[in-house]
Amino acid sequence: MNIHDMSFIDAKAYRDRLSEEVSRTGGVVSAFPRTGPMGLVSDEIRASAEYNRAKSEFNVAFANLRNFNAYFTKKFKLQLRNERRTFPVKAE
Repeated sequence: MNIHDMSFIDAKAYRDRLSEEVSRTGGVVSAFPRTGPMGLVSDEIRASAEYNRAKSEFNVAFANLRNFNAYFTKKFKLQLRNERRTFPVKAE
């Protein structure tokens, strides 16, 4: 299905799938040990093929979510506003 033909419900479900993919791929990248002096991934690990593959998958997933959110918030502006008004977030 083309994203431009999606209903609001379908678009929200697609956004959730993209978010899950970002979380999954981000978890893989975060699993690499952070042994650098400032808690960063060391240069040796960053040079490995495994890390580069995981980082690339995360970057693609994040870009897909970012691009979809830009479209989603413009196309469904009224529906999102009405949804937020119907289900307000309460401060704790």
